[in-house]
Amino acid sequence: MLSVMKLIFYIVLLFLLPIMSFSQSQFQVSSHSNFTISGTSTMHDWTMETESAQGTAIFKVEDGKLLGIHRLHLSVPAESLRSGKNMMDKNAHNALKVDQHPTIQFDLIGVDQLQQEDGTTQVICMGELSIAGTTRQENLMVVCRSVGENELSFEGVKKLNMSDFNIDPPTFMFGTLKTGDEITVSFQILFDQKLDNKTTYIP
Repeated sequence: MLSVMKLIFYIVLLFLLPIMSFSQSQFQVSSHSNFTISGTSTMHDWTMETESAQGTAIFKVEDGKLLGIHRLHLSVPAESLRSGKNMMDKNAHNALKVDQHPTIQFDLIGVDQLQQEDGTTQVICMGELSIAGTTRQENLMVVCRSVGENELSFEGVKKLNMSDFNIDPPTFMFGTLKTGDEITVSFQILFDQKLDNKTTYIP
């Protein structure tokens, strides 16, 4: 009887070992991350940038490969977006209502697809994006790769319409110069693993 119980125990352990080899780990956004927002106007194209992203995430990672995303939160101080032109920055910050809504935020809802390809992980996900006090669900496609020990890079491009977030496209020179409604958000977010916050994860 005892030998049968041992056999059952070893069989169960054999099935559990592959599962227990995965772990979920906490990551935080690195200071080397960057966001770029670009658009058009009746005179010339424009660009605003920031490196002030903050955020945390819980990833399932093995051998430097992303195998799952269990939580992700990002925030960017809206006033940190800068073009290098004071008047444009002022009008853009007014349009973003930075006094009432100081941060742009993204919270993951779920992952639709996660596929390994040529040393990278292609991720298609859904999240809640909040800009200037309006929150919308948006699909996002990103490419994840390992860029160093315990560090992951997420890169992507997303086109948005300002009007979808109840933002009036900024104007300049008493309305003679108008910006287009569509903007393009490009980003590279670097996540560093918090090595003191690693726990075993069983799906």
